[in-house]
Amino acid sequence: MSPDQPSPIVSKGYAEIIERLERASGPDRGLDARIWCVFAGVKYRSHNPAYGSENLTQVCFTEPPKRTERVTLGHGPHRHAKSVTASLDASLALVGERLPGWRVAINSDDHRGPEWAAMVKQHGQLWPDPELAPTAPLAVLLAMFRALEEMK
Repeated sequence: MSPDQPSPIVSKGYAEIIERLERASGPDRGLDARIWCVFAGVKYRSHNPAYGSENLTQVCFTEPPKRTERVTLGHGPHRHAKSVTASLDASLALVGERLPGWRVAINSDDHRGPEWAAMVKQHGQLWPDPELAPTAPLAVLLAMFRALEEMK
């Protein structure tokens, strides 16, 4: 799925994810599951810790317009959601996947308290205002979703 032509579910989900990221205070499996759903183009129903893995989340979802509930698995086309809100590596990998070739800048913003600042930009663009969050992964995700929202 190209970020240049997101599905209606994906486009609609950016604003909701941005709101949830702004309210997040740390790692959040529910937010990991919702982010997975936005990019998979499916409707979120619920989530659970993935059996046998502390770093993955099982997602229960429906594929519109169908109402049949499905779940992610440890294999196949619908793999479990990664912990992008907990892992800086996972959040940076998601930026690389969704915004290939874009640059990321991250900084600890100690003078305002325990906050992190992140920005994403295409080569040749000016750096945007930083997005602030309590953790580096949340700041990176917030910056990525703001960029995706602006591209709609």
